[in-house]
Amino acid sequence: MAVTSFSNSHPAKHASVVVEMPGRTKVSRCTDYFSRRTLRVHESLPPLGALFKTNRMVFFDGMVSELMNTPHVFEEDLMKHHANMV
Repeated sequence: MAVTSFSNSHPAKHASVVVEMPGRTKVSRCTDYFSRRTLRVHESLPPLGALFKTNRMVFFDGMVSELMNTPHVFEEDLMKHHANMV
């Protein structure tokens, strides 16, 4: 499974399932705030990958909630497969 902003990315090409999520895909060409306002250039507010990271977190939180609602799947079972990064 690949979760990506670009469905033609290298990981997506090798995945059996691809989940394409929107994210910021362009870097601002105009860095001056007043120039952007004068030219009426409206760009995404979140910096770089923040929107993608937030979408990914909500997506996987929803997947865990769905797994926990599956019959015969309990929180203790999920904890056995949980990665603890501490």
